[in-house]
Amino acid sequence: MFPPLLTAHFKKILGKSENEIKNIFSSTRMSSFRINTIKQKQEFVLDEMKNRGIKVMAFKSIPHIYTFDSNDTYNLRGSQSFRQGYIYLQSISSILPIFAFEKTSKKILDTCAAPGGKTTGISAYIGENAKIIAIEKNQIRFSRMLRNIKLQGAKNIKTLNMDALKFFEKNTQKFDAILIDAPCSGEGTFSLKNPRSYAHWSREFIEKKAHLQAKLLQNASNHLESGGYIIYSTCTLNPKENEAIISEFLEKNPGFSLETMEKIEAFLGEDLHHGIPRFEGEVFHTDISKAIRLIPSEYFEGFFIAKIRKGL
Repeated sequence: MFPPLLTAHFKKILGKSENEIKNIFSSTRMSSFRINTIKQKQEFVLDEMKNRGIKVMAFKSIPHIYTFDSNDTYNLRGSQSFRQGYIYLQSISSILPIFAFEKTSKKILDTCAAPGGKTTGISAYIGENAKIIAIEKNQIRFSRMLRNIKLQGAKNIKTLNMDALKFFEKNTQKFDAILIDAPCSGEGTFSLKNPRSYAHWSREFIEKKAHLQAKLLQNASNHLESGGYIIYSTCTLNPKENEAIISEFLEKNPGFSLETMEKIEAFLGEDLHHGIPRFEGEVFHTDISKAIRLIPSEYFEGFFIAKIRKGL
């Protein structure tokens, strides 16, 4: 089991018993991929998977998203679809923020973009008329992102190897939409089968990440066109990195508001969970229920998504 402090933390957030926590964080998750419609049609990919004996299943009504058994990963990686970039292996939770974007958005910034799964997904979803800037400060992760963008055939993405905060400091450019897939504690990906996944966890680590998240959100807001929006996402369950960050921002910036993400809500159905109203004595913004939470399960990593609109 997790260390006592972490177990108690998850019990408070999820409202589950210790046994339920153990089951949630011990389960084996289905693997998934997104069909890259920039380069190939869905029919080609599905035919190849069938010919290779890989059973894939459409996931809910989410377009171009398929699940498969992780035991088939080696076989799938040998396929033309994988090698030519016709598919991109990506968790369903990580794919979902793409569908919070609007197809009318033309100037898009991805602030913490590596390895590029969401960036290329946005490119495929919105189309080549959108101009996307993808920023990543880590050189190794940046190089991986470059390879993925090239393999995916996304030609409308400009890449910058720099800190997003430095970009905001040095540029006056404004955008229709900004993605902040914020660095976080990663609580939604913790696994009892892999103690290394949670070895870094501490109160101090959370506070450090929350400070960075708040800075990213505040700086991004200054580079948003009137009527534009920010998609804020994390792979953590911690309200101090999610609801608290959004609530504090909205209190300081009354010209911004939270929006419901109807498309994602419709996709999720019974798997939909909303932002929580309070945690450890802190009461969050009244609209925080418009944010979306994903609870770790057979199909999902723990995740958080919020859409913030700048007024006209």
